[in-house]
This record gives sequence, structure tokens and C-alpha cells, in this order.
Amino acid sequence: MAMLGIKCLQGDEETVRELVIDGLMEEKKRIEYALSISEAIIRQQESNHGISSAVFIDQFRNNQVDENDDTFQWWAELKLAEKLNSKLEKRLKHPAKPRRSVSCP
Repeated sequence: MAMLGIKCLQGDEETVRELVIDGLMEEKKRIEYALSISEAIIRQQESNHGISSAVFIDQFRNNQVDENDDTFQWWAELKLAEKLNSKLEKRLKHPAKPRRSVSCP
């Protein structure tokens, strides 16, 4: 678990702490929203092609898929969803960066 230390030279330390937490929660919401859009695109691709993404990736790796804009978009969405999931998991495990001080104005 990471810990963020906030040292306020002037002002309300709790207000700054709440702002940091709110910022992290907003980032989590944006990641979740982007992931939901990406997953919807992936489900649509699976429906359009009649195969799962796992089968598609296997066929893609074995050069059994025609490479075109559609299949590239599917592959790119899978990579994006993987990256977003990884980022979300990191945020859930470690909501803050390693300890550092933040000064108030």
C-alpha cells in the first residue's frame, strides 16, 4: 500500500487531502467509463464476426485473419481494454503514488 503525506504550510490540510482523494476517484471513473466503451466495441466485434475475442486473437497470431481496418480496430480495442484494466487494478491496489508532500498556497 502506498501512502501520500500532505503537509500544509497554510490553509486546511483536510481540504487538500479531500481534493487529492476526489481527483483519484475522478480518474477511476474516467478509466471505468473508457473501459465500458471499449468492452462494448469488443462485444460488437464478437457479435459481428461470430467468434470470441480469445479465438480471434489466436487466429490473428497464427495469420488466419484477414488484416483490415475492422480486424485492426478489434485488436486495438482488446489492447486498450487490457491496458485500462491494468491501470484500474493498479489504482484499486495502490490509490496513491509513493509518499510525497504537497504544499498548500
